[in-house]
Amino acid sequence: MPTPHKRGSRLPSWAKKTLIVIFWLLVWQLAALLINNDILLASPLQTAWVLLGNAATVRFWASIGFTLLRIFLGFTVALLLALALGALAWKRPLFKAFLNPAVTFIKSVPIVCFIVMLLIWFGARWVSFAAVLLVAFPAIYFAVLEGLTQRDQKLLEMLRVFRVPGGRRLTALYWPTILPFLQAASKVAVGMSWKSGVAAELIGLPLGSIGANIYQAKILLQSADIFAWTFVIVALSIAAEKAFLALLRRSEDWSWRMALPRFIQENITESIWQTPTQVTAQGLVKSFDDKPVIDNLNLTLAPAGRYTLNTPSGTGKTTLLRVLAGLEKPDGGTLTHSNRIAMVFQEARLFEKRNAVENIQLVAGHSHSQAVIHQTLARLLPEDSLELPVSQLSGGMRRRVELCRALLAPSQLLLLDEPFAGLDPANTEAAMALLEEQLNGRTLLLVSHDQQDTKALSATPLSL
Repeated sequence: MPTPHKRGSRLPSWAKKTLIVIFWLLVWQLAALLINNDILLASPLQTAWVLLGNAATVRFWASIGFTLLRIFLGFTVALLLALALGALAWKRPLFKAFLNPAVTFIKSVPIVCFIVMLLIWFGARWVSFAAVLLVAFPAIYFAVLEGLTQRDQKLLEMLRVFRVPGGRRLTALYWPTILPFLQAASKVAVGMSWKSGVAAELIGLPLGSIGANIYQAKILLQSADIFAWTFVIVALSIAAEKAFLALLRRSEDWSWRMALPRFIQENITESIWQTPTQVTAQGLVKSFDDKPVIDNLNLTLAPAGRYTLNTPSGTGKTTLLRVLAGLEKPDGGTLTHSNRIAMVFQEARLFEKRNAVENIQLVAGHSHSQAVIHQTLARLLPEDSLELPVSQLSGGMRRRVELCRALLAPSQLLLLDEPFAGLDPANTEAAMALLEEQLNGRTLLLVSHDQQDTKALSATPLSL
């Protein structure tokens, strides 16, 4: 009978990598012994000895600083330009149409063809900076464009309804959206930056650079110096890539913290929780693909009124809520109201990596403290679920988070699209009680398939 493989007998990852490195060093050493010519192939021991000797000199570190500074500046400028121009190209299709051919040209032309002109324009001392900029920019630019194209339109609609300002939308939604694309592009762009930067130095030969040192070693037939400097370039490239990717990973949490309101507005009661205005629709028409969904609707919602829509599926209930929220433009008729809106959407619209408190804090943090948000959620959700990412919550729990968000967000008009869907009777009763308590004179329009909701809220049923 075969002995089962024990998990504990496997080598750790670091041990495997060490053995692989040792293997290739032995292959290198064996090749050096067989060739037996230091000019053609220096051994690992000779290379290590030269590297240690160089590391003891000021010139060695000055050369690293010279090259590192220019590659860092080139990549940083490329990153900033790509973010700015990529966002502008995504926002303005005409600008994108004009810019894309130039970016594609830069991406396609071999960097060596540019270096000669760069030497004329920038001189040898800054040629590596310009070369890195040209190499890194296209990869990051196209990553930004692709990331922005893949943004979550539903989350963007939610942020618009709750009037989250543009700067906070940028850090809460747009940056995390482009981040995976930026990380993938950077895995290539950082390494290519080092290759192009040093290649530009090898051609331009700026004094005090790594490229100039490699060229001098070539002239003097010092293969051990060439290998030593090559090792330095590889090590710096790997370190730069890992550091930048780690920075990008951390930036998602930093950007989220920037998106959360930092203080409570003491006078928010006067400006936002004021008496709602009347909602009036006359002859409202909305069609999709020439099929009318709302046809000549006349509707009046009195301030502080409570209304429900219990009509069958497909009769335009969700469409009406979207029109009232400003997410759809009517094809005809008029709609009049000046209310600030809070909404529970038909499907979940939450930031999946963030917990329930943070999701609500994003839209209600200026009007309620974190403690108040936590206490409100604790009335509908188990205490131990409040700090979990909402992606780990059940559908019913996520629904309750969205209801709490709508109730705590500053508004005069509440639009709730099946807020009790997926809840059992006990949780529905608790959610209904919280709605009654938090309504605070706001106008309510609730979509539901349960006629009992109309009776429980003492609401007026509407028909479409």
